[in-house]
Amino acid sequence: MELSWGTKLLGEILASDEVTRVVKTRTPIDEYLASGRNMFKVLACCFSTRRDQLSQWRAYANNGAGFCVGFSAKSIAAMKGSKIRVCYDVDAQRRMLGNAFEQILISSATPAGLDPEKVRWAIMGLLIETAGMKNPAFSEESEVRLSNPIVVDGVGPMLKLAYPSRQKAASELKFLMRGTNPTPYSDLRLPDRVEAIREVWIGPRAEASEVQMQIMLGTMGYTSTRVLKSAASYR
Repeated sequence: MELSWGTKLLGEILASDEVTRVVKTRTPIDEYLASGRNMFKVLACCFSTRRDQLSQWRAYANNGAGFCVGFSAKSIAAMKGSKIRVCYDVDAQRRMLGNAFEQILISSATPAGLDPEKVRWAIMGLLIETAGMKNPAFSEESEVRLSNPIVVDGVGPMLKLAYPSRQKAASELKFLMRGTNPTPYSDLRLPDRVEAIREVWIGPRAEASEVQMQIMLGTMGYTSTRVLKSAASYR
């Protein structure tokens, strides 16, 4: 749930008064944004448009001893969720968030003030946008994300995660432990997994041979999937 960079920019925009120039308007927006951060979360599945990047082998594939799966863009586009190309340009990010804030103020305005329900849903959309923003230092990743919002609901003295009522039910929410932190996730179902998986790359430090991978994939029915060996070098 990578929202920290985008929400940091949101805070900076409010603090500098770039959008909400009328001081009395700022307080409710601040409150709604703080509430939205606690109420809405975003699950994201991350892809890259670039093949065989040494930095990604090191960071995401067991220091190069793992594998990379290349998917059909058409298959990913057919899946549920917002498809977001990650923006790494800070100036562009500020413009996007500034414009979004202005739209929230315009679309949620009533004679009595801001409509709380409209603001809440608008902020959920805004948080989804922040899921498509990252520090410029990560630009080499050329990332695309498949994002789905989830909400935090109260159940007696406890809390639970659920999909928004406005969104059609997606995959069941589950948890795994990352270190000592419980982390939510959901399984994604490919429309046609055989057609969707176009390539399998063998990492630069992986011991498996191309023939071994071809035998495995062919036996499992992936007869049109290409197997490639990374050309990245650790020396």
